[in-house]
Amino acid sequence: MKKLEDCPDVKIIFDTKEKDAFALLNRMVECANEQGFDIYNRFIIQVYSIENYKKTKEIFPDFTEYWYTNYKSCYTFRKMFQLFDEYEDVTTYVLSYGNWLFYSPSGLHTTKKFAVHTVNSPETRKFLASRGVELIYSDWI
Repeated sequence: MKKLEDCPDVKIIFDTKEKDAFALLNRMVECANEQGFDIYNRFIIQVYSIENYKKTKEIFPDFTEYWYTNYKSCYTFRKMFQLFDEYEDVTTYVLSYGNWLFYSPSGLHTTKKFAVHTVNSPETRKFLASRGVELIYSDWI
């Protein structure tokens, strides 16, 4: 956590899909509290269903930002918006490049941001950015 203190603009996306995610996150919260580190505003919690979101909020109510990733639940976009648009702390929808490409022409009407994964081609990243995608997952830096 010391390294993160040196980089105040960096946030960590914490993935909750693994079986032991809550135990790991609990340990990280304990370590952060021991060191006086503000984990709640520096970690973005990535969730995979409405149930996953609600359970995470119940166990860890102090986290301030969540991203919903649709690849496990595969909600329709209408359903996804119905489930998550009301939650202000769910700030971003994460879509695969293929899903974004397929659905974006019909309009993805929401106030949330979109992140697209996984895009390694510089040309594709430029294309997405020119179409308003603000966040792009990449295996490259």
